[in-house]
Amino acid sequence: MRGRSIRQKYGYMPRLGGLGGTLMDGSERGLGYEGIDLNDEVVCKRKPTVQKLQQALSDKGVIFVRAPPMAEFQGQKRRVFQLSLLWMKREGELWDFAGRFGWLFGGLSWDEFIEECNSISTVLIVDEVQMLYRPEGEAKALHDGDIFWNTFKSMQQSRRLQIVAFAVYGYRGVYDGNAETGNIMDGFPYRLHQSHIWSLENVRFTEEFYDYFRRFCKLSLKDVDVLGCYVSEVTLLHPGLVAYTMNTIYKRFLPQLKEGKEALTFEKIYIYLSSYGFREYIRSTRAAPRLSYMDSDEIHLVDTVLFRPRRIIVHPEGVPNNGRLINTSILIPSQSHNMQGNILDFSAPLLRAIYLQGRLGATQCAHIPPKSFQDFIKFVFTAMRPETFRMTLSIGCDGRLLERIWQMEFYRSATQILPIDVYISPDVGAVFGTGGYVDFYVNDGRDWAIELLRDGEDLRSHQERFTEMGERICYHRY
Repeated sequence: MRGRSIRQKYGYMPRLGGLGGTLMDGSERGLGYEGIDLNDEVVCKRKPTVQKLQQALSDKGVIFVRAPPMAEFQGQKRRVFQLSLLWMKREGELWDFAGRFGWLFGGLSWDEFIEECNSISTVLIVDEVQMLYRPEGEAKALHDGDIFWNTFKSMQQSRRLQIVAFAVYGYRGVYDGNAETGNIMDGFPYRLHQSHIWSLENVRFTEEFYDYFRRFCKLSLKDVDVLGCYVSEVTLLHPGLVAYTMNTIYKRFLPQLKEGKEALTFEKIYIYLSSYGFREYIRSTRAAPRLSYMDSDEIHLVDTVLFRPRRIIVHPEGVPNNGRLINTSILIPSQSHNMQGNILDFSAPLLRAIYLQGRLGATQCAHIPPKSFQDFIKFVFTAMRPETFRMTLSIGCDGRLLERIWQMEFYRSATQILPIDVYISPDVGAVFGTGGYVDFYVNDGRDWAIELLRDGEDLRSHQERFTEMGERICYHRY
């Protein structure tokens, strides 16, 4: 009854005290906002894009933003109602749009809300509206969403209610809990003129990017121009990727910024942004390509784009599954000037790197090198994979593992436990003037040479490789 009493006091339902002007508990942070804190002082308010949106709303009444995940207006805050359909979802519960709307608005029904808009101008921002799409072959929208879509018809005559509807091009499993399908929910129940529809190109950062960067770098570092060019290049100003990248940098280096003892340089940030950990972090977001949802034809096309960049000319109908790769903005087409068709490329170089890592795999190297040779040997054997020895066919006539499989797994494990800037060389020896090969050598000031033996046979001859003119070159033995 709280909402009813407030409505009686004002004559209409004002903004309530929760998220987006509803009764939803929480702060403007977390999953509903892609992890971005809207109150953070480094968040870009995106005034040029918001002003463009306001003008479009005045002209059209309805703006439908269809963009890839994480392409929303991070940082947009106005005294309007803002509603995410994710707030309506409860694990294991059936729900309908009208019922959950009334719950979020203190008992105000959808019909009452529409009626109020005849007397007071209202802007309603609705996120995740793909949850109300109509599945292919079905007559009704999900969660009784037709009551929402039917409102679009009346809005063509009246502009007292203006709606900004955000729909994410993405996989069905992300939104309805059926993660096994990987199908796209693209059954938009109401047909709008193309002038009402915005895409990724309409919401990319442009001049706002530099405002965002000035805010961030004022708090953070001196290498403004270099970092700005790099981030704009790898994200192609994709709004979600820009916001996530900068937010991640800020959190990663916040302790260093607070201490103020050492300047934060682009070199340090670049090493972090090139790391396995950062790309794994981005790969967990909704904007990243999902290999598990692609079929063989789609993977073949993306692989071709990956290894032959800006050389793939296709017609829209040539993209598998009704253009799903383009609809999810994994790939974007650009017009070819010399040939018929479109050139396909990744929507951002960062997404290309993430796809490459997911397709080919990656080794996460240790950040801290072993302090001693003894630690190095201990860590290498600890990091070895037992499955390699259990499943290998490298077995001699005597039933024992061949020495080579031990050497190969030693090398793989060593490259993992050594940091990315410390290298191990296999099969060296001539540079030391020895009478044979030394299995491994770790330079960079450590000067660790390793001869790996399966057993103690012929141990003396191997030891002699480490001597020159009667003196040992390497004298540690473990």
